[in-house]
Amino acid sequence: MIFDSEILVYLALCISGAVAGLFSGIIGMGGGTILVPVQYSLLSGFSGINPDIALRTAIATSLAVTLPTAVSSAYGHYRKGLIIPKIGLITIICGFFGGISGGFAASNLSFGVLAPVFACVMFAMAFLMIISKPNPKKEEYKTGTLLYIIIGFSVGLISSMIGVGGGIILAPLLILFCRIPLKIASATTSLFVILVSAGGLLPYITMGGDDVGFPFFMVGYLNLTWWILLVLISIPMTQLGVFLLYRFNTVYVRYIFIVLLLYLSLDMIGLL
Repeated sequence: MIFDSEILVYLALCISGAVAGLFSGIIGMGGGTILVPVQYSLLSGFSGINPDIALRTAIATSLAVTLPTAVSSAYGHYRKGLIIPKIGLITIICGFFGGISGGFAASNLSFGVLAPVFACVMFAMAFLMIISKPNPKKEEYKTGTLLYIIIGFSVGLISSMIGVGGGIILAPLLILFCRIPLKIASATTSLFVILVSAGGLLPYITMGGDDVGFPFFMVGYLNLTWWILLVLISIPMTQLGVFLLYRFNTVYVRYIFIVLLLYLSLDMIGLL
């Protein structure tokens, strides 16, 4: 029975890693909206870990997975020429510092605080993706520096608190408020996600987590055992996502992602 349970755990991890990698390439998200709820459920349900510790571990591991997948996604988009240097530079610098701030805040907050925040952010992003309309004209996006500073820091702060790389939050904002086309928004967010994830991960690997009796190799709250598996699965799927983005109608991807966001947010607060 124990052996069967372990198989189910690693099967769930492989599936979630594949889906997270796929959406990382298509939308530019880091995958945390998928990986955090799945890991939390597995840690608190199958392993019986304290909910607060389980959530912090899920967040830390998700941020660590996001780093290589975001690099892979950014490289794939860069080869297509769809990274915007100025926007990317401004947002990743501000997002990095926002990520550090959010990481330190979240490492001291309980599950009762973080879970509703996670759910509310996903609800908000689903709504933004519903009402936002991609701009088909690449040259007509907004270029105001202050706007990107505010967006970059705010997204970095929130994303590191809930364990996502920021793409799921940043892409709708770039589409809605900055009038950036969907493919360019996806490419830009993949670049942004790299430093935000790094900034958000630092507090988690330096504060606690390695003295709670986990049956895994741990660095702070980072689950190295699961991290290796998820990275090996997600990186090839990221390149597949980039490939699909440039060959299929992204409208259908948006609808699928909206449904996924709504489902995960309801699941996180126990309504499903």
